[in-house]
Amino acid sequence: MKRIVSRNLLFSGSAGVMALALTAPVHAQVGQPVPVSDVAPSTDETVSGSGFEEIVVMAQKRSENILDVPISITALSSSDLEKSGVTNIVELTAVVPGLKMDRVGGVILPAIRGISTFTTTGGVEPNVATYIDNVYIGGSAGSLMQLPDVSRVDVLKGPQGTLFGRNATGGAIQVFTKEPNLTEAEGDFSIGYGNFDTLTLKGFVTAPVVVDKLAISVSGYRETADNYNNNLTPNVPLQDTHNYTVRGKILLTPTEGTRLLFSA
Repeated sequence: MKRIVSRNLLFSGSAGVMALALTAPVHAQVGQPVPVSDVAPSTDETVSGSGFEEIVVMAQKRSENILDVPISITALSSSDLEKSGVTNIVELTAVVPGLKMDRVGGVILPAIRGISTFTTTGGVEPNVATYIDNVYIGGSAGSLMQLPDVSRVDVLKGPQGTLFGRNATGGAIQVFTKEPNLTEAEGDFSIGYGNFDTLTLKGFVTAPVVVDKLAISVSGYRETADNYNNNLTPNVPLQDTHNYTVRGKILLTPTEGTRLLFSA
């Protein structure tokens, strides 16, 4: 069982996001060594005499042992998602028990433990809150997303309104993307081809501008495919798949204990 949690203070705007974190993310894992995080070095503490490492989480907006948190949480790392073949938020249903995703065109209606809504009218928000890097995604259409540069996904089950605000009656889905690397340049790229001429391109690259002070990253995703529906009205052509995502980030650490993250 793996848990990866971070604490951030966020300021959001129409053009992007600025995050100020006063403490470094905390990462922990049970039963095996803790891997190097995509964001920052992890810290762990072994529970005395138990043979297990203590899992420190921030599910209740404070640092505490997972055993003391009365919340059901499913946490998935990027490697977990890759091994399971999950490439977008809809496919999380294959790896998260109790999660259901109803798709109506470009609208996603998530349901956790049966709590959802069947209304797709413009302006109506689902009863399961979706967050990207701690920024709330209000519209149902905006919640349909690919996961090209995902760092981890945390799914909190049950009412979360006290901690996560409105529209979290059923729970909350938190998607965290990879952050720029302050120490060295790195990147990855993948290409895939499948039925119906499905072509997918996915890439991520990051590099420090000033080591340990300033770094940037860019990620992208592109998918094209023929329509796989049986067209009963040839005079009304069906639309093919054309999806793309581009994300850029700038990470600045001017002083010890201060992090500024700009994302667009």
